[in-house]
Amino acid sequence: MKLINAGEEKIKDISEYGLVVVGSGVACGRWVNEAEDFLKKFRKDFENKKLALFVSSVEPIPKKEGDTAEVSKMHKIVGG
Repeated sequence: MKLINAGEEKIKDISEYGLVVVGSGVACGRWVNEAEDFLKKFRKDFENKKLALFVSSVEPIPKKEGDTAEVSKMHKIVGG
């Protein structure tokens, strides 16, 4: 297992991992750039891996219910 801060370390290869967990803060309804860039960069690699996504936000959950635009965007990026 390896923990990486995508804002501090550039990842060149994820081939050795069977599971990739990507987390992001949400600001103004958007993922942080580093997390989104990581997902875009390795989009094709996720076809053969288990992928888990999570977000952290200061906005209450009920306020976000029903607003799936950002989740849909991430699904498109990773092919889900």
